[in-house]
Amino acid sequence: MKIEIEGKEYEIDINRAKELGICKETPKKITDFSVGDVFESKDYLRILIVHSSYSKTKYNIAGLNGLRLYSDFGENPIGTEQMLEYLNNHQTYKFIKNINSDIDSLINK
Repeated sequence: MKIEIEGKEYEIDINRAKELGICKETPKKITDFSVGDVFESKDYLRILIVHSSYSKTKYNIAGLNGLRLYSDFGENPIGTEQMLEYLNNHQTYKFIKNINSDIDSLINK
């Protein structure tokens, strides 16, 4: 890869930069989520997004102990923007799958 800095051209060896740790891949940002989405952290911790309020759209997370709520937010569920921030900044979660219809099927059978 070639770049220009202050009128001078430089060539960067990307593979060598990765080896030295000066060039790192940036994780893909999560831009949306739905109730029932399961995410996994780099430490293999899995969480489930749950709807946590009737009057306002607020969310919480479950998954450490079945469907029991677990939260770094205390007893206060959070909004969409705060949840996106949590997913992108807290542990760098990646999307696994949505299990909302699976749970619905289990309950209604």
